[in-house]
Amino acid sequence: MKTDRQCTIGDCIKPLLARGMCNMHYYRQRTYGDPNYTKPKQSPQRDKTCSMDGCEKLCQANNYCSMHYQRARRHGDPNTVFPRRNNRRP
Repeated sequence: MKTDRQCTIGDCIKPLLARGMCNMHYYRQRTYGDPNYTKPKQSPQRDKTCSMDGCEKLCQANNYCSMHYQRARRHGDPNTVFPRRNNRRP
């Protein structure tokens, strides 16, 4: 005999999995301790562009795009550019 039981959390109409919750709510309960947990929104910094002149890429960290941030982190200056090494053998 099949029963069409539904999740008991809010207005959710998904089928029941365990402990009165659907798969999504049960996962959230086990993982975060709250079946209604939602991840926080991304920081508003993600909508800004890189602070370097001429760079139109989106910010990743410290007002730099990923490339300029890595350069600043590795070399102390986001404008540092080293030539690529040719690692291929003849």
